[in-house]
Formats: sequence, C-alpha cells, structure tokens
Amino acid sequence: MFHAASITTAIRQTRRWLFAAQQDQHPFVAMLHANYAVGNIDLIRQMWTDADIMHATGQDINSLAKDAAQVQDRIKERLGV
Repeated sequence: MFHAASITTAIRQTRRWLFAAQQDQHPFVAMLHANYAVGNIDLIRQMWTDADIMHATGQDINSLAKDAAQVQDRIKERLGV
C-alpha cells in the first residue's frame, strides 16, 4: 500500500541517522547510527517499491543506499577495520 506521509517520515528518519553518523565524535556510536540508517533503508525497500518512494519523496532510494554505504565505509576507516 502506498502512503506518501509514511514514506516521507521513514526517509526523513533515515537522513537523520546518516547526519548523526557523520557528526558523531566516537566512531562506535557513528557506526551504530549509520547501521540504523541502513536498516531503515532495508525496511523501506521491503514496504514500498522504488517507484513509490520516488513518487512520494523525490528521493532515489538507490542513491540514499549508496550514500549510507559510503558513510559506513568512512566510519570503518576511522575504526581501522
């Protein structure tokens, strides 16, 4: 079922987690927040189609997923992993 307000809220929360991950001073906390974002993306993709997400938010979920993976990679570097 397509519900634009729910999709918009889920995408907004995902962006918040990504923003927090990039601002966190401690890399373990940063990774936790980045992982929350990735988990949100996975959930969003299970609930709605990419077309539904694009229609509701104008956000390309693939682009958001790529951004989240890049944030995780940068944090891994900070962790030395």
